[in-house]
Amino acid sequence: KMHKERLLMMYPDYRYTPRKPSEKRHRKPSSQSKKASLAASMR
Repeated sequence: KMHKERLLMMYPDYRYTPRKPSEKRHRKPSSQSKKASLAASMR
């Protein structure tokens, strides 16, 4: 129980939104593309 509560404290969304973790995964590539777009705009 303590472990679960700790997880909830770390990731409050993880408890009622199992989709959140997948969103985080999607966010990583998006941030990378953002950097690429920034570099392209700088050029």
